[in-house]
Amino acid sequence: MKRAIFEAFIMVLMAFFVIYNAKADLLTNSFVSPAYHYMPQNIYHNMIYNSSSNSNKYDKCNTPGSVRKIIVEKSKKEMYLLDVNNCIVKQYKVRIGINSGPKQCEGDKKTPEGTYKIIRKKDSKYIKFLEIDYPRSKDITKAKELKCNPGNAIGIHAWIEGLPREGSQGCITVQTRREILEINNLVNIGTEIEIKH
Repeated sequence: MKRAIFEAFIMVLMAFFVIYNAKADLLTNSFVSPAYHYMPQNIYHNMIYNSSSNSNKYDKCNTPGSVRKIIVEKSKKEMYLLDVNNCIVKQYKVRIGINSGPKQCEGDKKTPEGTYKIIRKKDSKYIKFLEIDYPRSKDITKAKELKCNPGNAIGIHAWIEGLPREGSQGCITVQTRREILEINNLVNIGTEIEIKH
């Protein structure tokens, strides 16, 4: 009896450890949770994001219009495609830069923060690549202050085998080929994208 209770206690501790580390991964974006590697991604994301995914300020569209704006919330690792009424046309789980904070220098493995536009859509090794107009003047000015190159070629693309599982090099990556093809079809060149902390 005591052995069964002890084993149950150990199992509870192990479950707590996995969930705690997964949360830490989301908060710090630097610790690689065992859960992230070994659990199926859809189960991992549902477990971690379930409490927050319904607590955003955007509404689901009954009859959505065309995509007017993209919102990326880095802290939640979520991306919303919004119509003219600010209601959600589509919502995706995303990976962002491995390191936290706004992108400042080439190679810092951070995702930019601010308002940008989609300037190009092209085929790539990432299936489709929707490039944003980073760097803008504010980004160039900040990089000059830091005496570095601001970098470029930041956009939205699909995660593919070989990329880090814990995050990207600075781009916004969706989980599947189907998702990036869908986004490519829904989003026009010139669409505004706001990337929040």
